[in-house]
Amino acid sequence: MKLRCMKLKLLLGLLAGALAFASVRAAEEAAPRQAKPERYAKAIEAFAAQAPARHGIVFIGSSATTRWKSLADDFPDLPVVNRAFGGSRINDLIFYFDTIARRHEPKLLVIDIGGNDLNAGLSVDETFAEYLRLLEVVHTKLPQARVVINSLGISLKRVAQIPQILEMNARLARWVQQHDWARYVDRTPYQLRAKGQPVREDYVDDLLHPSRAGYVDWMKVLGPVLREEWAKVRGV
Repeated sequence: MKLRCMKLKLLLGLLAGALAFASVRAAEEAAPRQAKPERYAKAIEAFAAQAPARHGIVFIGSSATTRWKSLADDFPDLPVVNRAFGGSRINDLIFYFDTIARRHEPKLLVIDIGGNDLNAGLSVDETFAEYLRLLEVVHTKLPQARVVINSLGISLKRVAQIPQILEMNARLARWVQQHDWARYVDRTPYQLRAKGQPVREDYVDDLLHPSRAGYVDWMKVLGPVLREEWAKVRGV
């Protein structure tokens, strides 16, 4: 009887060990695909140290928006605040949403995110699911705010991802059609105007981030939408 109990305990111990190892292995394999928001703690602390600019237009997203240093000068008639941080993925925006967006109580929120998720290996399905999770957070925490969703950016460095980017953009555009509190800004026509390929002059030397010419092109499609949306909410 004692021998049988010992064998049973040994078997259970081996099974528990195998399950634990499998769990750790699965976590390790998944880790490169998962965002780690803590890596942006210093950038977020810098945002938190600044007094919130309430009831305006807040931009959130990754490096293309972060590097838009002339944002306020390019939209002098609009109360814009830039709270983007480079390299971020959708989960990072969710994790830090209260600091980068909610505390400002924006009337209009502008989002540019998702490219880094695809580049990290997430599928279109996974990236879109993450985006929907972000939009749920936005509408739950800022129910009165209107939202402008920029199409995922296309770059010379990531031309291999163009099919996935276009599929993501199509899904976002369809989603926006079903939600009257959101607008979609399509950057694709100017980003693929060279026979379906990006134009070199629109990017800096890294072939990833917009040049001044790229930002000017972006302004042309984003500006009219921003002003239309701001006119709807500024007096509310």
